[in-house]
Amino acid sequence: MKYKIGFLTTSYFMADNFKQALEELKDICEITYIELKGENPFSNLPNIYNEQVDNFDGFVCSGLIPYSELIINIEDIKVPLSFLKLDERDFYKYLFKLLNSKREIDFTKSFIDFLREDNNYYDIYSLIDSKNCPYTIRDFNIPQPVYDFKKLNDKLLEIHLDLLKNNKINLSITRNYIINCELNRLGYDCLYMVPSTESILNTFKSVINEITLKNLDKNKSATCIVTINSSEYINDDLIFKNDEIQNQIYNTILNSLSRNGFYGVQVKKNDMKIEIHTTKEMLNNMTKDYTEFFISEDLKEIKYSLNIGWGIGNTNIHAEQNARQANSKSASLGGNCTFIVNDTNNIIGPLYSNKNSNDLEESSIANKVASFIPLSNVNVSKIMSMINDRNSNNVSAEILSDYMNITLRSANRILSILYKAGIATIVNTKLDNQRGRPRKIYKVDFLAFLDNM
Repeated sequence: MKYKIGFLTTSYFMADNFKQALEELKDICEITYIELKGENPFSNLPNIYNEQVDNFDGFVCSGLIPYSELIINIEDIKVPLSFLKLDERDFYKYLFKLLNSKREIDFTKSFIDFLREDNNYYDIYSLIDSKNCPYTIRDFNIPQPVYDFKKLNDKLLEIHLDLLKNNKINLSITRNYIINCELNRLGYDCLYMVPSTESILNTFKSVINEITLKNLDKNKSATCIVTINSSEYINDDLIFKNDEIQNQIYNTILNSLSRNGFYGVQVKKNDMKIEIHTTKEMLNNMTKDYTEFFISEDLKEIKYSLNIGWGIGNTNIHAEQNARQANSKSASLGGNCTFIVNDTNNIIGPLYSNKNSNDLEESSIANKVASFIPLSNVNVSKIMSMINDRNSNNVSAEILSDYMNITLRSANRILSILYKAGIATIVNTKLDNQRGRPRKIYKVDFLAFLDNM
């Protein structure tokens, strides 16, 4: 299938000689000329882009001005975008031809307006003594590097005219068609440099290669591994409920995907883990460019801390290897957060659901506390919520067991961990009806613990 490329250009580049050059590409792409018209042809360019972007696989601009207008004004450049460049080889070929035809030329009396800091002035200052160099924008009060090239080119016309009128130059050299036309209209000598046919073809080929790589990239494998955090196995019942919990996780993920319109994603149970299989492009959509993972919020209903790790790879095996690494990273933070290890082994995360942002301060405290003690941040958050709900930081094993829906033995273990860490202190020991073992009342203070740390 041929790629569709939009060529954003003014009328000059719609001439037959340019169209003939691009005929060489007809077997690999279909080029549509999108003419920029009017007195200010670039003013409506962002609107044209937004209207046309879904119709093309990529765009090429005829010059730097339309390209910079899009880069500045379009927040999300969805498809590959480039512009026709006059490379150094083209530039020095022009100069060689110029010197051949006008051997008496004095470059110190010329202004080359497209030599800038960002293109290293085409190395002209290393080739020619600075006293013998032409004027460039380095000789004027123009901030560099340049971002707004439309604004720059308005200023460049003023500089050309000022230098010419004051006889400081007798030749203008430009890449800007409008400047060239205006100077010619006024009777000044101006050389308009355009990219060679080879450079134009190379620009389009480069965009085609970028489109191909992008299509290959978005179809890379993406695998997620979801496991229960090991800190949860302090609850003896978990071992016997494992199958039931796995089914709950599995159904929750399926329902979340369906509710959010993500179809064609494979979810399967595999021993002690749940696996999700999809593509890199789908993962990008599911995580909103790797910023959040909506399923995290739904999985909070499981009431256990879960490790969630995504891996991206060139193959399924590569993706699964990276998913295991990401899952381990989630586990190291106590779970209930998502990490991604991409195909270049970069770690992205942790990602949380946006709905958790309201609880950011409490989550931050829980994460800090959990980094010092052998309890997950989820369990710490549950205890913090219990304290807030009861409006009291006095806790017994019985209260904790009832609130967290865990065994009394597990509740005593948690309180023992808090006590040994200095987070909980024993404030009272009571006997129920003076019989049996005494019941300890603990005062839990996470903030005081963090202050001491």
